[in-house]
Amino acid sequence: MISATAPRTVSARIRHLYLAIAFGLVIGMIPIGVGTAQAAATFRSASSANSGLTNTVTIAQPAGIQANDVMLASISRDGTSSVTPPAGWVSIRSDAQAGDIAQDLFYKVATGSEPADYTFTLGAVTGASGAIAAYSGIDTTNPIDAHGGQGNGESSNITAPSITTTVADAALVGFFANLSGGSITQPPGMTERVDQSSIDAVTEIADESFATPGATGTRVATGSAGLNVGQLVALKPSGSPPPSATVVVNSTGDASDTTPGDDVCDTGGTVGTDPECTLRAAIQEANA
Repeated sequence: MISATAPRTVSARIRHLYLAIAFGLVIGMIPIGVGTAQAAATFRSASSANSGLTNTVTIAQPAGIQANDVMLASISRDGTSSVTPPAGWVSIRSDAQAGDIAQDLFYKVATGSEPADYTFTLGAVTGASGAIAAYSGIDTTNPIDAHGGQGNGESSNITAPSITTTVADAALVGFFANLSGGSITQPPGMTERVDQSSIDAVTEIADESFATPGATGTRVATGSAGLNVGQLVALKPSGSPPPSATVVVNSTGDASDTTPGDDVCDTGGTVGTDPECTLRAAIQEANA
């Protein structure tokens, strides 16, 4: 014969388990966050061109471009004259060395109707080269996770300074330029996407996947000795989860959360002047 009081005994045991865990936590902290499927940041294609000896660089649309791809453009040139991008392009940064070489970076989120090419206008007639690299699976609202750059004195090493990423599996893209002509060899561990020369400036683009958020360390490309510029840009994959929030269990009670899924642990009661957060409410919030 099954006792009619058995369900109460089980319920009591569960309650006591919650209480024991809560007491063990004392003031426990539980991370919560909204899980989101993250897309893979993937290289699509690249295109490049040089200016000859004019004040424009016209670069063809990268092959196979699709709506919501993120395009990165680099313009390398002799001197530090200004660069005006086509409509819709957003400046990321500009770095120069000794007034003799400069490289500007821009980005654009592709629409469903892109032109066949893009013309960047220089502030003076000079030898320049440029390139566009396109990536899919990138956050179209905030595509740039981090960026950095520097000019370097005369050397065959073209150093891009370390940057700090904040998301997992960022696409780390390196941009390298020098005035010595010839070609540039990508840094170890990176895949070369562009090596474009001109009368004066050479443009190199290379990339890699950077799995763990944090400092990337420097990236060093090599070429003929000369003044040069190195830059890094980290692209944020689409669906990158936001930083997790944290709730603090401050009660040994067993009340439920009032609104699971709002990232606030609150039973409706209070502990001192703070909202009451029981272990049950914290678990409900974390699992919502």
